[in-house]
Amino acid sequence: MSLTFHAPGQTLPSGPPDASVPGSRASTASVPAARVPGGSAPASSSGPVTAALIHKADPEEVLLTTWRRTGENAFVFTARWPRTHGFYAASDGCYTPALFAETVRQTFSALTHAAYGVPFGYQLIWDALAFEVSPAALYVGPEPAALTLHVGCDATRSRRGVLTAASLEVTVERDGMLLGTARTRFTVHPAALYARLRRARTDARGAMAAAPPAPAPLDPAAVGRTRAADVVLGAEGGPDRRELRVDTAHPVLFDHPVDHVPGMLLVEGVQQAAVAALGPDARLRSLNISFLRFAELDAPCHLSYRVVRPGPDAPGAAAPVVQVEAEQDGEPVFTATATGTAEQG
Repeated sequence: MSLTFHAPGQTLPSGPPDASVPGSRASTASVPAARVPGGSAPASSSGPVTAALIHKADPEEVLLTTWRRTGENAFVFTARWPRTHGFYAASDGCYTPALFAETVRQTFSALTHAAYGVPFGYQLIWDALAFEVSPAALYVGPEPAALTLHVGCDATRSRRGVLTAASLEVTVERDGMLLGTARTRFTVHPAALYARLRRARTDARGAMAAAPPAPAPLDPAAVGRTRAADVVLGAEGGPDRRELRVDTAHPVLFDHPVDHVPGMLLVEGVQQAAVAALGPDARLRSLNISFLRFAELDAPCHLSYRVVRPGPDAPGAAAPVVQVEAEQDGEPVFTATATGTAEQG
């Protein structure tokens, strides 16, 4: 996947870029049952962002506040990051890059229903995500962080006009300066097709009940965390291979019942694996993940990670790169890379 980003601290352009991200067949996002009469969200041009639109049960986890259409497939969102968050806060007191990823994830959920009229009850499958942030812009200020997101969408529709897939390119500003950029791709499936893809493994409550207890966590300080409950890597294993901790009682990662491991838990796993590999003071600049298959709740999923470096002619060659791979039952779940800052090289 090839990415082009604006330099951190650069003044933002007036609109979103046009490029899209190539997708791979994978999955990590789930949509709860219909919550509006008739089971659909009629397409509109602006409005508030509700918990139902971004597939959350807890309204406190809604990061986006409003959205509006600025072109046929161009949109602007506003968002708010609280000064303190129960999960997306690192041990150094800054926001984590995963909070940026979750904010981007919420845009494609909201657009699917509000802007493109996809009925509630359809399932979203996450193919890929790549983002770059300015670590210095993740500071926690004296007031909640106010963000503006410029989103460009490359939408694919069926013959009946229903959205079937979309690639988004997102540019995020904070106080008029660039916070970060992202590209992501997902596909959209009606419930019957999703059930066939999942081979009828769609009983979310049953799947969560069947999940075994999470293993003991790695030392929180080793992954940039302060609370053991927020560590998603197990303590057992070698220095470069850990079991993913799937704690279905976690109030943020498991906000509502799901039939598989949530995509944001996998993204958090990459983030924590990178910090474990680079050291507790590591600050991540970018993350690139391709989802290859569902990660199931009833079987162990293991993450392997190692520090690699790009060639001497590659941009940002001084910055360390961590390669992370996940497998379950001998099959790959995702491949990812995370890049630290050049000071860590």
